[in-house]
Order: sequence, then C-alpha cells, then structure tokens
Amino acid sequence: MRDPRLTHASLRRAGLRVPRWATGLGGLLLGLFCSGFAAAVMTVLGASVVPELLQPWADAGMPAPALTQAFAHGYAVAWLGPPAVLLLWRLGGSAGPLLAGLAGMAALALGAIFTVFALYLPIFQAASAI
Repeated sequence: MRDPRLTHASLRRAGLRVPRWATGLGGLLLGLFCSGFAAAVMTVLGASVVPELLQPWADAGMPAPALTQAFAHGYAVAWLGPPAVLLLWRLGGSAGPLLAGLAGMAALALGAIFTVFALYLPIFQAASAI
C-alpha cells in the first residue's frame, strides 16, 4: 500500500513544489535497473558466450538444444523490458510505480532462469551422451 504522506497532493499541501511525475520514482528506477541489467547481461552472454558454446555442436553436425538456439537468436528481445517498465509506470495510474518495479524484477528473474537453462542445457546433453 502506498504511504499517504508521499502522494503528490500531500507534498503540495506541505508547501513542496514537486512535479507530478516525480512521485513514485523509486519503483521506476528499480524496474529500469533490474530490466536493464538483465538485458545487458543477456546480450553479453548471447553475443560472446553462446557462439563459442554452440561451435562444438556445429562441428559435430548435431543440432543444439532448442532452448539454446532460441536464446542464441532471441536474446535481444530482453531489451523490450525497459520500455515496458516505462509504459507501466506511465500508464499504470496510482499503481504504476509498483507495477514498474515488479515488472523489472520479474524481467530480471525470468531472464536469469532462461539464461541459466539455455547455457547449461548443452553441457548436460553432452555429458549424458558420454
């Protein structure tokens, strides 16, 4: 629940000149940091680690696991997270800051889970073939 002392109207009554967009910046900043961090890490791993990870599979003429191929070709989709956080913050009404923070944290958690599974699945499949 939002603290009633920190609404735009209560700050104006207290004599503070606070722009309306400035209330609820914490949720926005948290959401942007989490989703941006997830997108940056996924991009670095997708552009540098995944090609090296898939090279032995290509050399052997075997297809890589589908989840790993999806990550290799779609890691840039993670960059849709920060604009989605901004939209939720702006269009979410009074719940916008909360929705923005939750969406950013969800993007980080889901991105981490997807990345870990996509990177470890080829290693597990190679070990099971031995």
